[in-house]
Amino acid sequence: MKKAIAVILCVIMVISLCSCKKVKVFDSFLSDTSQIIDDLKAKADDIIIKGYPAIDQSVNIEQPEQQIENPIVNEANQKISTPSPSTVKEVPKQPLCYDCLNKEQSRIYRILLTVADEMTTGWISLGRCKQSYVSDVSVAYRALTNDYPEFFWLPNSYFLGNTNGHNSQVLIAFCYHNGNDNCDYLIKKEDKNQMTDELNNVVSKIVDGAKKYENNFEKQLYIHDTICEITTYNTTDSLLVYTSYGALVSGKAVCEGYSRAMQLICSKIGIPCAVVFGDAQGEGHMWNVVNVDGDWYHLDVTWDDSGSDIYHTYFNVCDSEILESHTEYDTYIPQIDETFPKEEKYNLLSYVCDSTNLNYFTYNNAFLDKSCNLSGNTISSEYLKGKNYAQLKITDSSLLSELNITYTPYLAKLQLRLNKLSGNSILLKSISITNNIVTLYW
Repeated sequence: MKKAIAVILCVIMVISLCSCKKVKVFDSFLSDTSQIIDDLKAKADDIIIKGYPAIDQSVNIEQPEQQIENPIVNEANQKISTPSPSTVKEVPKQPLCYDCLNKEQSRIYRILLTVADEMTTGWISLGRCKQSYVSDVSVAYRALTNDYPEFFWLPNSYFLGNTNGHNSQVLIAFCYHNGNDNCDYLIKKEDKNQMTDELNNVVSKIVDGAKKYENNFEKQLYIHDTICEITTYNTTDSLLVYTSYGALVSGKAVCEGYSRAMQLICSKIGIPCAVVFGDAQGEGHMWNVVNVDGDWYHLDVTWDDSGSDIYHTYFNVCDSEILESHTEYDTYIPQIDETFPKEEKYNLLSYVCDSTNLNYFTYNNAFLDKSCNLSGNTISSEYLKGKNYAQLKITDSSLLSELNITYTPYLAKLQLRLNKLSGNSILLKSISITNNIVTLYW
């Protein structure tokens, strides 16, 4: 009697949670993010196709799960690959989600690492798995994509299946086509080497530029500003906008592309950096955490890129500051937590960001106080660079009312300070305020 394969479509939301849309700076940030549907429950003998919302958001999440029964696929007609587990990379100082996985998830991760690196097509055996294999595969794949931002070809969806019988194997496919149900790598396998070289060339140039600076803060700042300069926020139909390649080579990305680009370059220069899943104003978003000189900070490159100007509002901020506009998803710890989150809204790593030592404004002493003292040299520095704006941190919340009115004695005094600073060359034109950060335009 021939064995059969029960096929389950698992379009797992790997990057769609972070499909935020950015509008003008200081305006709201939106997202087409959908919530993932409840965990898969497979039938033993029938083929069940269960759809999760993909990047195009074509699935109405208010509708019940789609269950389409098809004839059993004969195993004899299927080519099943059995890849050997790979050795996980070792990156000095770089945090890895792999380290927090349980034993079963770690085993699956190492197999998926081989599959991802080789862009294996068709059905791939994950061997005999536990009953929790659906969540185990999901967590392992989330960890893999978080640890390897250079694997820009990985899709946001995959198919799971299993062979029936006493020695049932769990199968996975990243390249699968069956009528209207399709998933595939984001690029063609024959283009992988060339596109990887293109990405590596851009990364190398940015790393070389960063190395010219003496300390890690200046290196990080250079990377941040360079990404903002060469990348435009874009929500095109190409899924590469969710990748490091999209941000650095194509120059088009959403928040996930910005974040993975930052993570990739920091890993090459020895600055620990990871991605964070969360919400911004109630919608899916991704940003970074970085460790500079021993302290962790939040960093949101996407929100610092206005398109025409580069800001530093979210450069190395602490937990309390980021929580004013962002919500970080809870941490799921596979080695401890027995229950898998019902929604894929979780982080595998957690960090305490309680330092302000290397916040952009603290580092540059860029503050504006009630006496209208312009501390530091931020304004003169930006002016000499040819920029028409500068950012300062407000030290007294009562200043907000003074700055939000068209004309006040305080603004007149501020203009006098600018005249003295620039030899009457800076004429204040407008002001924008985000949280406690004021941007002066001249």
